[in-house]
Amino acid sequence: MMFVSLDLPPGLYRNGTDYQARGRWWDAQLVRWFNGEMRPMGGWRTHSVSNFAGVARTLLAWRDNNNSTWAALGTASKLYAMSRSGAINDITPVGLVAGQVSATSGGGYGSGAYGAGTYGSPRGDVSTIEDATVWSLDTWGPYLVVVSPDDQKLYQWNLNPAEPAAPIANAPTAKALVVSNEHFLFALGVGGDERTVAWPDQSDNTLWAPDATNSAGSYTLPSTGRILCGKRLPQGTGIWTDSELWIAQYVGGVLLYGFQKADSGCGALSRNCVVTAASQAFWMGPNGFFAYNGYVRPLPCAVQDFVYSRLDTEQVSKITAMRLSAFREIWWFYPSLSSSGGASSPGECDSYVAYNYQEDTWTTGALGRSCGADQDVFAYPLMGGTDGVVYDHELGFDYGGATPYAESGPYELPGSLAGGAQLFTATQLIADEKSRGDTSASFYSALYPNTTETLSGPYSLGSRPTDVRFTGRQVRLKVTGAEADDWRWGAPRLIVQPAGRR
Repeated sequence: MMFVSLDLPPGLYRNGTDYQARGRWWDAQLVRWFNGEMRPMGGWRTHSVSNFAGVARTLLAWRDNNNSTWAALGTASKLYAMSRSGAINDITPVGLVAGQVSATSGGGYGSGAYGAGTYGSPRGDVSTIEDATVWSLDTWGPYLVVVSPDDQKLYQWNLNPAEPAAPIANAPTAKALVVSNEHFLFALGVGGDERTVAWPDQSDNTLWAPDATNSAGSYTLPSTGRILCGKRLPQGTGIWTDSELWIAQYVGGVLLYGFQKADSGCGALSRNCVVTAASQAFWMGPNGFFAYNGYVRPLPCAVQDFVYSRLDTEQVSKITAMRLSAFREIWWFYPSLSSSGGASSPGECDSYVAYNYQEDTWTTGALGRSCGADQDVFAYPLMGGTDGVVYDHELGFDYGGATPYAESGPYELPGSLAGGAQLFTATQLIADEKSRGDTSASFYSALYPNTTETLSGPYSLGSRPTDVRFTGRQVRLKVTGAEADDWRWGAPRLIVQPAGRR
């Protein structure tokens, strides 16, 4: 008889084969690792009083000079302001040019010459994808400034729920915007040139024509890509193209700003996939995750194969990111291939991947959210649902019918049974004190990798120890939340003994 610890390292590992995840957590839903412990994520409840029309792709929360809290949400054809009470006000600019709910492609079935190529062969990249509409939202002082890449007009909303956002006088057309640390309103992708940045006078965002009496100006990036978005950083204002990151630094004088390319081959995958936290920027690129804290570095991701292999590449413009500072996490919501129903039903954000930047761990799961904002000014983090509802998150443990769980890769015994050469029989599970009664455990035993598994359980962990019974050379563990509570999974132990086949 021997004791085997089931204390697996925190976070998921889902690169390569299932067997390569041996001794690691492999799959999860609504579970996080924080301070080294596995625990359930918080639940959610409806915040908005009424639904909004369409799917919100961007959500910004802020506090005005009167200490009132607001959240702005942009859909393909509407702009909304939500008060702290959840009242949703339509502040859509008059005459707004509506955008696209989903990305569309010029290729696909019926494109190209009939009979060209061979059946089953990959086609070349010959089509242009028109992105789903993603608003750019920021604050200029207490006021909201916005632009839709399809409408391209810059607007300002002056906090009156009865009035729509109004055009900013004399402003150029643009695809995105960001307000710099020095209070300059940067228009990005100006006048049809998707590489040009322009800004008005520092104190007057209606004064865009540069002269000796104001601080307006412009700059065209010598870039190979198109500008997608911008973010304020400690090092300056980050400007992401689909192929590069540029940093605009305030230098004063006649030039006002100097623009330096931080790196190439690290572009953003969507207009809303960049988020800042802990004096850094994190984002999702075409082939992996990146971080910037003075220099660009690829972010090693233990679930990258899993995420990118199931990503709906035609709908990547819908990817959105948010920060959950209470748990030191960055979340990306993305559309998976399984969410797509073809041309008549394009893919929608149905999945998430989350990174704990303090503990360097990853987790994944399924959740229909299309945008979000941290709890900076609201009591709880806000998330916009793909169902047209705004939710408060991280409170209680109601998951709308879903259940938190985590599942491991194969686990082989150490010591004399190393390598899985010996069969073993498990007889008891000694649960960690913190998980007694709040979780259940199931075991999937097998003789070899890729052979049929035998399910044992679920076993309730209310007693100590808990009697179990299964035999095999390797086993996978599944932990499920049995109670709507803030449980913990620590370091349980199995009592096992060598066994022969019967």
